[in-house]
Amino acid sequence: MTRWREVEVVRGRGAPTIRLHGRYLRRAADLGVTDIAVSLTHSRGIAAAVAVVQD
Repeated sequence: MTRWREVEVVRGRGAPTIRLHGRYLRRAADLGVTDIAVSLTHSRGIAAAVAVVQD
């Protein structure tokens, strides 16, 4: 089961970033994840996100 509250999109200056929590953070560390790039877009009736994980 996915726990969406363990994946946080953080807005600031520039591109949004991803912050992981709980078991997602532990799993990413186990896999050697060093960065997650995310792109977000939306219009009136639809939203989409693409994430790329680097190790």
